[in-house]
Amino acid sequence: MRAVYDRGRRSTWLTVSAADGSTARAAPDGAVSRTGPREIWPGVEAVYDRWMEAGRPGRERYGLTVAAGRRWVWLDRADREWG
Repeated sequence: MRAVYDRGRRSTWLTVSAADGSTARAAPDGAVSRTGPREIWPGVEAVYDRWMEAGRPGRERYGLTVAAGRRWVWLDRADREWG
């Protein structure tokens, strides 16, 4: 997320980037601009919806495990993949 100033007012923009150069940028008015070879904004919306459905848990409840050539994100329990 990045804060920008417009005519002296502070605005917050959300920018999401992928390794392949795809980006999505959400403006304060809700408009989304996209660049790159892939459409990544639907994935951002899907993760947001899942977060809302989970009761908006704080980031301290999430973890990432990398083991045996695989990786997964978990919520509350490292032995259970969140996804």
